[in-house]
Amino acid sequence: MPAVSDPAVFRNRLVLALALLAIPGYGWCLREHVCMAGHLQHPPYPVGSWVLETLWIAGMVGSGVFSLRSTLRFKGLLFAGMAFLLLSRLLLGSAGGFFVLFEAPLVLVLLVAGVVGLLRSLSSPAHAPPPAPPTEGTAATPA
Repeated sequence: MPAVSDPAVFRNRLVLALALLAIPGYGWCLREHVCMAGHLQHPPYPVGSWVLETLWIAGMVGSGVFSLRSTLRFKGLLFAGMAFLLLSRLLLGSAGGFFVLFEAPLVLVLLVAGVVGLLRSLSSPAHAPPPAPPTEGTAATPA
């Protein structure tokens, strides 16, 4: 398993974890807060709705921002995807639900990329710590 002490590995895992945690909240928001009038157009909302709304937004912002300094191969897609989803939902209200035609496929692509990337990160020996040096009194085997 890759060393978590490696900042690049930690950053990549953080980016992917934030994205994967934000995506269900994004779907919940679509189900609860988007209608033909737009996003959050029928208040009052319970406190729990505001908390969940804040969490998925923070997850997407964090994932997008941290992806810029990550070493992920698809960091451009991740940043652009998160930016589009946030702008579409928060500024354009998902066009009263019409933009779901574009948002849903993008969310699926980001979800698959996030799961695959996280699984690769957890199983990749690329950032594994170097083997421990031989202890005193044992012979090192040549490589």
